[in-house]
Parts: sequence; structure tokens; C-alpha cells
Amino acid sequence: MPLLKRKPFKRNLIPEGLKDDDEVFYCELTKEVFKTYEEFFERVMLTNSVIWQCALTGRPDLTFAEALASEKTARKALRQFPSALRGPIILVASHTKRSSLKELVDDVFNFVKDRFFKDEKIDVMNESGRGCRFCRILDVITLDNDRSKLYEPNEIEYKVQAVDDNKQPQVWITKTECLRRDKAVFTKEKTKLFLKQHVEGFNAMLKVKEESLQKFVVDQMLSSESLFVGKLPDFEISKKLQQQQEKNTKKAEKGSTTKSKKSGTKQDDITKYLNNSGTKELTKEEKEQREISRANAKKFREEMELKRQENVKLKKEMEAEKQKRLAEEKARILAKIQASVRDHNQLRDDLELTDQRVIPKGKAVSTLIDKHFADFVKILEFFHSFPEVLLIADKFPYGLNIELLERALLLKEVNGPLGDIFQVLLRTIFSMQIEEEDEVGFEYRVTNSDVPLNHSKFEHMRKASCVHRLWAMKHYSTNINEMVLDSTTLSEVLRLHLMASGAMLSEKPAKHRFATRGGYRSQDDPGLNFTINHPHIIKFLSQYSVYQLSTKDILRILGCLTDQILSYSNMREVIEERLEKSAYAKLEYKNLKANEGRRERKVIEEKKTLQEEHKNLIATYAELEEDKKQALIKKAEEELEHKLEKIDLLSIRDKAHHMKDLKAQVSIFFNHQTYLGCDRAFRNYYIFESLPGLFVEHDLTFAGKCLENYVKNNPALAHCTKEQRYRVIKQMVKNEEGGASDDKENNIEVNGTDQAVSSSNVVKKETNENDLQKELYMCNCDPLTCVVHSENVERNTWTYFNTADELDALIESLNVRGFREKTLREQLEASRDLIADYIQTCPSEKLSLLTEDVKQPSALMSKIVNRTTKKYDNPNLNHAAGTDCSVIYDYNLREVLLDFEQRVSLGGLGELKVQDKHLWRKYIEEEQYYALDDNFKWGSAREHLTNGETTNGHADENGSVHGSENSNETDETESFSAVDGLELPLFTLDSGNCSDMESDVVDETPKFKTSEVEAVKLKVKNLAMALLQIEQGIELKFIRAPFGPMKEIKDKKLMVKAMETCKKRVLRWEESLMKSTSYSQVFLHFNILNDSILWSRSAQRVGCMICRRKSDPEQTLLCDECNKGWHMFCLRPQLTVIPKGDWFCPKCRPDDYKTESKRKCRKQFVEIDSEEEEEVEADETVEESGSDDEDDVCMVCQYTGTKLCLCSECDFQCHPECAKPPVRKILKNWKCWKCTSAQQRNERFKRRRMDKGGK
Repeated sequence: MPLLKRKPFKRNLIPEGLKDDDEVFYCELTKEVFKTYEEFFERVMLTNSVIWQCALTGRPDLTFAEALASEKTARKALRQFPSALRGPIILVASHTKRSSLKELVDDVFNFVKDRFFKDEKIDVMNESGRGCRFCRILDVITLDNDRSKLYEPNEIEYKVQAVDDNKQPQVWITKTECLRRDKAVFTKEKTKLFLKQHVEGFNAMLKVKEESLQKFVVDQMLSSESLFVGKLPDFEISKKLQQQQEKNTKKAEKGSTTKSKKSGTKQDDITKYLNNSGTKELTKEEKEQREISRANAKKFREEMELKRQENVKLKKEMEAEKQKRLAEEKARILAKIQASVRDHNQLRDDLELTDQRVIPKGKAVSTLIDKHFADFVKILEFFHSFPEVLLIADKFPYGLNIELLERALLLKEVNGPLGDIFQVLLRTIFSMQIEEEDEVGFEYRVTNSDVPLNHSKFEHMRKASCVHRLWAMKHYSTNINEMVLDSTTLSEVLRLHLMASGAMLSEKPAKHRFATRGGYRSQDDPGLNFTINHPHIIKFLSQYSVYQLSTKDILRILGCLTDQILSYSNMREVIEERLEKSAYAKLEYKNLKANEGRRERKVIEEKKTLQEEHKNLIATYAELEEDKKQALIKKAEEELEHKLEKIDLLSIRDKAHHMKDLKAQVSIFFNHQTYLGCDRAFRNYYIFESLPGLFVEHDLTFAGKCLENYVKNNPALAHCTKEQRYRVIKQMVKNEEGGASDDKENNIEVNGTDQAVSSSNVVKKETNENDLQKELYMCNCDPLTCVVHSENVERNTWTYFNTADELDALIESLNVRGFREKTLREQLEASRDLIADYIQTCPSEKLSLLTEDVKQPSALMSKIVNRTTKKYDNPNLNHAAGTDCSVIYDYNLREVLLDFEQRVSLGGLGELKVQDKHLWRKYIEEEQYYALDDNFKWGSAREHLTNGETTNGHADENGSVHGSENSNETDETESFSAVDGLELPLFTLDSGNCSDMESDVVDETPKFKTSEVEAVKLKVKNLAMALLQIEQGIELKFIRAPFGPMKEIKDKKLMVKAMETCKKRVLRWEESLMKSTSYSQVFLHFNILNDSILWSRSAQRVGCMICRRKSDPEQTLLCDECNKGWHMFCLRPQLTVIPKGDWFCPKCRPDDYKTESKRKCRKQFVEIDSEEEEEVEADETVEESGSDDEDDVCMVCQYTGTKLCLCSECDFQCHPECAKPPVRKILKNWKCWKCTSAQQRNERFKRRRMDKGGK
């Protein structure tokens, strides 16, 4: 029981008279019951006070709970103390003469540690000298067995018997050097704890308790003769006891001298008389003999004096030599200490240091995206770090958070956040491409004009990328970066973009790209490497949707797109600007710290100067009168105090300003800092802007191999203070010098022979050391179990810290002498306050999910969906959650085709060329499509047929065209000659080129049944044919860019040529459409066709070309040529009756039509006012304008809006945010991207022609 004021604590008895329903207060620590709260409170306060003492160890200043824990630990240690040593230790302790427990323990431990006793079990070396065995001592033997002699440990032999399990018993005699006791069993601390329980004070000396001696010695029938050989040593007596004995002896001698003084005097007198009475005269011979004897004695004394002098001289010489040797040894040890101090203070690789501390373990990251957390954070951090570059305000007005990204990657909804993420990244890339192309004209070539490559596959892919880019321009008549991008076309646009990445450029744009993008070349494109390394993804996208890919493959694509964005000059400028700002802030931070140090030193010097002046001033008052002197001294002290106070106030003010500036600079480089550094185990530390917390990644990529030499940690050196470091290193060197050969228990070699310890202890020692090395994150030189380098060790790849205490513990554990940890610690210390405040907002509830929630995330995902329903209210396009993408695409594509056909028919833009349109629509609605046309042809086959040529081109059962391609397309761009006859780029590499690449790629794409695949292919083919039929029913005069002309052409010859070009482009579009293999490809073809139709001439959107109003449709006439509307009452002269036959507007009216009108009409004179005259002039000069005819409908998203951007070149109109790139301010002379790209192509074509002409 713990001690209180050196007395054992006694519990209070249970109060008497308690009833069952009485309210009491129970103290759990002391197991006591109190009636009143005051008594309970006093006892709780008493137990929590540090006034208790452990009854077994005597450790003071503890709380009650700490004292109980200390007693529990001490009892456990006493139970583990070996029973074979208890009796001998008690017997040895009974012969000591000490007054201090420490001295008594030292005597006992020093005597017992080198001696072994009967029945003790220890490790003994084999007789062969190889290996050790676990043995029991049978007897202790000496050569002469003299009981009066004190034997040294090396003079004693032991008879031992092997007691190993499953081994043959053996008895032999061995020496002390071959015996070894386990160090953990017998230590000085355990010996002290054991003896403390069995000794007591008596007459200022410690002695063994009678009951302990009876229990461990007498009852066990032990004695000195049975345990020891020879006699027990005569232990040294304590100085305190020795002084007490000397004091008692002096008192006794003083008393005896006083009593015998008189008797001693009388005895002297009698002796004198007796000597005088016996004196007689010597003879001559006796005198001569006495003289000879005196001479010999004198000679002997002289010889002895000479020898004594020689001995003294020799002794002095020996002493001088000894002192010299001691000085040399001391100098050598001091030099070794200094070298060791320098060695222990210099920077080294972290794994080679011997003073490592335990790094605190962070909380394991457990999220819904568990094994993909690194890629997950990369995307999240990218969106959070560069919102101004990505322009995410439209799709993610509040930013992309962890819940939205988890929903995107796990649910993969067709109209959900995943599509928005892809669209944001692709639109950013496309806008950067357009800006780059605006700076210099880009020309893609199949022949290599860039730096040549040696890798044939890489070269093949680069050429293929260029072909694919030109292929898209040829068959879609649109650049990839200008294609419509939405949730339906995303998969195909993404596939085309990846396959066209890394296309080879001509010399001029290649040099421009190399200069502006930091040495970037076409072969450096991440999309090109992605296509080579992951061909299975490209192949999958040719038939399925990106939403059907696995989470890992989706993250691969997102990572590729982010890497592409980072390669552009715009992003590089942003990053370089941030790095420069951060570097400048760090430099300012260092300068501010240096200035603050100089300021503090200056303040100290000013104070010293004032104090010196004050002392000098006081010294001048020495000769004055006392009263006047005291008054002046008091006044001077007050002035000094006032000046010092003023200096302190100014110093506090300056320091406050300094801290403010310092925090501002730290905040600047902290905001732009993600990677902080790595520790000894190559674990990376990050601070993410998008996810609060200090994150640790244990990645083995740069860990390397295990060390060749084992590095053992020194706990004393690791936990000592800076002031104690020199003392610890000094003691280490002294131990190496003096204790290397004396400590037999720690010595590995004896008499030049390697000793091996027992197998059980080896396993135990290795286990403890491995656990210690693992806890310290140090290398154990074992590639299979090393916590730093081995891949077989279980570890948490991602952990995090989210409290200030954890951060402080981490900083304290990092070693300032390691290359890596020194940098990491400096970074953490510089931003400690900012990091501590930042990580407190860490969403630990989202990062530390339960295992059940991770395995069954449906409940968590439903909560996430409910929280984000406001933005994504229709994520599956009116289908149930979990519906297959193919089903959703099929339904929506059929709805789009039916609506498209209806708009074309009702708008008077064309008519479906089938026998029964209602039956055709019924087949589409019921998913039973049939062409209803036996002569259904497309592409080159249809071109030959319309030209009246005989051809075998037709559609067979598989929908393929049999016939030759049209080779008379010389009016197109020369670049298209490289892609003539190229099929739809479904897959880039053939089987021979990609088989070895796919061997290194884990194909995690979903697997579909063959029947399902074939069914989807058939549906895609049928719906593509349905779209083709609608397109063939549209009249060419209602086709605009990208197939038709950009604006109205008045020259008939040029118009005819433009219509021929339009026809050829439409035919190429038809060929591409009929080779579609996925719904996304069909959607892309539909959107391109939809954008190329002049919807402004639709009867549904007709408006008067004079008044610009769309009212009175019954009074509106449609021109049979341009399909534009004119009010009958707005015409001059007004029409009151709808004309019969064809009617043409003033702009489209033929010459012969005008002549006939003049003959039929009588010449009249009508007075026209100014307003009517302006309207007539408007009739004569009116041109196409889609801005007033579109009913304010965006031609990209098909939604209405009040503010639309109107193209000054064509009739295109769209929302500012739908433009490519998005427009922030509506301009009068704004041009759409199609007109801009067409104008740039024309200018480049003209420049090339001029260059060729000049050459």
C-alpha cells in the first residue's frame, strides 16, 4: 500500500448504519465509501496530489495511482527474481558492514556478479568451444579447497549438467570464463529492490532481517560452506561507522590512561634502581669488540643509506615514468573523446545515427478510396491549388471537396461529378492548346522533324498520334479541342485527345514549344506515354464509356490530364511565380530573424552601457555627505530604472512588429508549400491545402537497399540534453577503454575464441532488437524483415497527425544530425504555429472510417449523395441508381434522335427519306430499328451514285461499304493526304507491338459477356444508321460550318464550290459515323451535325427580317430559297394576299422573277416617309444574322438566356460560359472559335503558299 508521510495508507472503514437507498460517494482508487461530498472531495484531492511514496521502491512525489502502479511493477520484478540467487544474496548481505543501502548493494552485487552458485541455471560453453548450452550447476570446485583463503572468480571451477530440451544430457567441469548469466535476470536495480525488502537499520548499520535470514537461509538449509568456496570477503566498513568506532575507541583509551598513571610511575623507578644495581665495568677485549661492532654497524648504516637513496631515486624515476604514461594516456583518451564528440555532432545519413528517438505513430488513413488515396489526394489538391487556371466556378462553385470526389470515383454517375471533373480538365487543356496555337501557327506532320528517337514503338506511336489528329480534322471537319464536350461525348473526345497526344510538329512550332515550355518536346507528352503504357484503357474507351472503367484506371486518366496541364506555359508561369514568392518569403524570414538577433544584442549592450554609466556616476558621489549622497544615488537609480523600462517597452514594441512580419512571411511560404520533407525511413510528410492535417506517406520507391553494417541505437545518447551530451560521450569512450575486457557478461570473445550464446536467448535478443529497430524505424540489415526497406513488412502506407501535441512530439523526435530529418524539422519548426492551427480542422471522421464502413460503403455513400443532391439532382438521366451506362446512353440517344428528326421536319430543313416515317419512329422507340430503305448507301458509295457513276458500293448485312474511296479531294488541306484511306482509330498499337507492354499493366477494366458486347454493338450500329438517315434528309443549303461555309457567299461560282466541299465533308462524316463502335462516338457525330445546321432558318424559329419580331406567324412569308421570314405588312409594298407558287425574298429573288413582276405591275408613285425608306434599305442590304433569329437560344447547350455572345462573322450565338475559351465580357466584335480557327487556317495556308511561291 502506498506510503503517506512514510506511513502505510489505511482505508477508512465502511460507515456504520448505511441503508440500501442511502446516497454515498465511492472513490475507485482507494475503494472507499463516503457519506458526504466534502470527505469524498478531500480524499480525491489527496489521491491526486504528488505526496505519495512507493512502499517497495521508495520512489517519492507520486500520486496515489502512480504509487499503486509502481508497487505493481516492483512486485512483478520481485516475482521474477531468480530463486537460486535469493539465499546467496541474503547470506552475503549478512556479512556486510554498511550504513547506506547503495553501498550495501554495491558490495553484494560486485561480489555475486562474477560468481555462480549451486543449482543456478545459466548458459555454458560446450567443451568443444562451439556454441552454448543451458545448464545447471551441480557443484563449485577449487584445487586446494582452503577455507581460510579468499578465491578469485578465475580460480574457481564449476561442475555443470546440460538441461537442454531434446538434447542428450552431459556433465562436465568448466571455468568461470565459460559461464554466462542472462543480463536481464540479474541487475543492480533488481538486486537493490530485493535487498530493500529484507534489510533494516540497527545502531546506524543495515542488517538482514531475522525473518528473511530464517526464510531464505536457515529454512533452505544453506550455509557459507555449502554455497561458497574459501572464506567470505571482509567487506569494507562504512566511513560513518568507522568514525563512530574510532570515537568510541578514543574514549576508552582516555579512561584507561587516567586510571593507570600512578602505578606506571612507580614501575619506572624500580626499573631504574634495578638497572643501576646491575652495572659493571667492561674488559679491554670487550671494549675492542664493541668498537669493531660499532664500526661495522656504521658501515652497514652507510651502505643502507646509499641503497635507500638509490631506491628513492629509482622510485622517483618510476613515479615520473608512471605520471608520463598517465598523462599520455589521458591525452590520448581526451583526443579520442574530442574526436568522438565531433563524430557524434556532424551530419550523417539518418540511418547511420546512433542517437535516434522513437517517432510517434500517426493515425492510419482509412477512407472509401483506401488503396488509391495517393492519386485521390493528387486530384483533390490539383483542383484546390489552381482554381483560377481550371475555371471551376461553373462546375464547382464551392470547389471540389472530398465528398464530391469520393462520389465521382465510387458511383461513376453518367451526369454526376465525375463527368464535370473530366470536362473541367479537358476544357482547360483545350483552351491552353488554342492559346498556344494562336501564338504560332501549328502544323502537324507525319514525317519526323523533331529530335529523332531510337525506340521504334515510341516513334510509331508519335506518328500515329499525328495521324489521329489529322484524321479527326478530316472526318469531323473540327479540331479535337473545338468539339462539343458534355457527359455523352466525353468518352470519345477523351479517347481522341489521348490518341492524338504527342503528335509531331513542324520545325517552327516545335522550337516555339521547346522555348516556352521549358525544353518540352512532343515525345514528353504525358498522353503519349499513357497511350503506350496503358493501351487497354484506350481499347476499352473505343467500345464503352469512361464511367465503366475501374477506379484505378479513372485515376490514371485524371493523373495524365493533370500532368498535361502542368506542362503548359500558363501553368508553369503560375508555379514559378509561387516558387519565387515562396523563396523570397523564406529569404525575408531569415533576414528578419538575423535582424531580430542583432536588435536583441543591441538592447543588451545599451542596458550594459547605462549600468556602467550608473556605476561611474555613483563613484563620483563617494566624497559627498551621507544624506546628500543617498539622495543623489536614489535619484540616479530612479533615472536608471526609468531608462531601462523605456528600453524594455521599445524592445517589446519592436519585437511585436518583428513577430508580425515574421508570421506574414511564414504564412506566405507556408501557403505554397505542400511537401515538407522526409524522415529516416524515407517517409514523406505533406501539408495539403485541400485536406487539413499533417500526412505521412510510407513509400518504398526511393528507400534503396539495406545497410551493410548493423547500426545499434544508444538510448543514453538519444535522451540526454544538449548540456549532458559531452558527458555521455565521454563516459562512452571511457567504457570502451576500460570496460571492454573486464565485463565478461557483455564480452563476445574470451581467450581469442568466438563464443555463441544459447539459442533461446539469441531468439529473445534478436526479437527485442528487431522490435526496437522497428519502433525506431531503423534498418536491421535483413531484407526480409527490415521496416525501412522490406516490402514484406506490414505497414500503413498513409497516416496523419491532427493535434498540436502530436506535432510537438514529432518535432522532438526528429534528429537534427540527419540529412533528411534536419531539413524536415526546420520546416516544421518554422511553421509550427500555422501547422498546429491548420491541422486542428482535419476531418478525422472522414479519414478514419471503421473497417465495416470501408467494406460496405453503401450507407456512407447514401449520406454523401443526400448532401450533394442539390447540384446533381438527376445524375443518371432519369434512370435508377446503378443502371448500366449502356442502357442510359441507348435510351437518351433514341430520345435525341426522335427529337432531332422532329425539329428537322417541322422546321422545313429536310425530310426523312423513308416510306413510312411513323413506322420508322415506332421502330426507334421500341428498340427495333429497321432502315426501311433497300438502297441505303453512304459515304463514297452515295457520292458515286449521285454523280451517276456505276459502282458496287452498298451496305451489306454488317453495315460496311464495298467500293473504292473517293480520291478526288485535292481541294482540301495538304495534310489530309497522310490519312487518306485510314480507318476509324479504334486502337493504336497492333498485337505485335503492345503485347509486351500489356504484360506490365494490370488490366482492371470490367469484363463483359460476349453476348452483351455483341448486343451493344448492334444497337450502336442501328442508331448510327438512324442518325445517318436523318442527315441524308437535310438539304445542303441549310448546312453551315464546320461542313459548310462560315458565312454567306454572294458569288455563285464560289457558292457552288463551297457546296461541293460541304458535300465531301458530309460524306466523310457519314463514313466515320458508320464505323462508330460506341454510343459516345454516335453522340459526338450527332453534336457535330447539330451544330452545323442553320437552325436560324427553321420555321420554328422564324422571325421578320425587317422588324425583327417573331409575332403574327399567320402573316409571315418564308422565302423558298433562304427560308427566312418576312411579315406581309412589313414589305414595301405591303402584301395582303399570300402569293401563289414560289415566293422569294428581295435578296434571293431571281432576275427573271423581277422582270415579270415589272411587266405585270403598273407603275405607281408612292410617297415614302423616312422610316419606311430606312426599312426598304434594310431589305436590300440585309444579311444573315443568327443573333435575332435564335430566340435567344445558346447553340452549345440549347438553353435560352438573356445575355448571349453574338459572332460578328457568322450566325453563331452562345452563353459566355459556353464559349471556347469562356468569355468574361461580351464584346461587339467577338468571333466564335470556329470563325477564329478557320481564319487562322486560311492565314496559315496563305503564308505557306507565299513561302512556296517565294522559294
